[in-house]
Amino acid sequence: MTGFLQTANNAKSTSTGLNNTDAPVTFSVGAGDGAKFPDTADGSFRVTVWSTAYADPGDDTDMEILEVTARTTDSLTATRAKEGTSKVAHSGTVNVALLVTSGLREELVTSFKDAWIPVIGAWTYASASTITVPAGAASIYQKGDKIKWTQTTVKYGTIITVADTLLTIAINTDYVVTNAAISDNYYSHAENPIGFPSSFTYTLTYSGFSADPTGTGKFWIIGNLCFVDIAMSADGTSNDTGFTVSLPVTIVREGWGNTGYVVNNGTPDNTTVIKPRFQSGTSCVIWRGGLAAGWTNTNGKRCNVYGFYTI
Repeated sequence: MTGFLQTANNAKSTSTGLNNTDAPVTFSVGAGDGAKFPDTADGSFRVTVWSTAYADPGDDTDMEILEVTARTTDSLTATRAKEGTSKVAHSGTVNVALLVTSGLREELVTSFKDAWIPVIGAWTYASASTITVPAGAASIYQKGDKIKWTQTTVKYGTIITVADTLLTIAINTDYVVTNAAISDNYYSHAENPIGFPSSFTYTLTYSGFSADPTGTGKFWIIGNLCFVDIAMSADGTSNDTGFTVSLPVTIVREGWGNTGYVVNNGTPDNTTVIKPRFQSGTSCVIWRGGLAAGWTNTNGKRCNVYGFYTI
C-alpha cells in the first residue's frame, strides 16, 4: 500500500502507445503533458483511457481504467483493467485523463468506515519491534497510534516511540515484525479501528521466587496510557520477601494498580492490603501490608494485577 490514490486538476493528454494488451504497460502522453499528472512517489493514480472519437468516455465501449504506478517525465507505467473495465488494445489516438472514478470514492469511504489510513512510502524491517519508515515520521505518527501490516498474515501493533525514520511498537507475543517484506501497511489515530485486537499478550518475568508462578500478561494502549491485566493461575514458590512482575512498556509516570486473587505463604490472603506499584522501568512492585518487602519468603505466592500507568 502506498497511500490514497493521487489526484490532480485538469490532468489530461493523449497517447498512441496503448494499441496492445501488455500488463503492466508503459506508454507516453503528449510532450510536456506528464507534468500535469501526479508524482507517484506519493502513491499511484488512475487514468481513464478512451477513443478521441468520443467526447464522453462513457460512450466508448472500449473505455478502460488503468492505475499508474510510475511516471518519469511523459512516460507512464500502469496496471490495467481497473474498476471492472477490460484490458483493450486501443488503436489510434486515445484520451488519457485523470478523472474522479468510483474507485477513488470507495477508497475514501472504506477508510472512513474502518478508520485505517493507507501509508505513503515503504516500510521495512528494522527489528522485531521496530520498523523503518520514510523521513518525517513525527509529522504523521504519534505515541498510541495503531498500525497494521502484512507479512504473509496481517499483523497489528501500537506505536510507543516515534523517531524521524523509525517506529517502535510495544513488544508482544501475538505479532512481531519479521525480517521480510512489508506490504498493505496502514495506521490509525482512532482508538478502535476495525479488526484491531482488544489486547496483546506479553511474556511475564518475576523476581522473588525460586519457581515462578504460572501467569498470562495482557495489555492494551490508549493514547499515552498502558492498561495491564496480569492473571496468575498457579502459585510460584517464594524465596524472598519482595514480589515483582514485569510490565510491557516502560513507565513514564508512576502509579498504583489493583489486585484480585492473592496467595501468600501458600494460603489465600483476602485481608491484607495489597497494592501493585508501577514505579519505574518495566517492573511492577507488589506491596503487601504497606511494605514493598511484606511477603513470606517460603511456600506458595501469587497475585493477580490490573491497572494502568503513563508511558
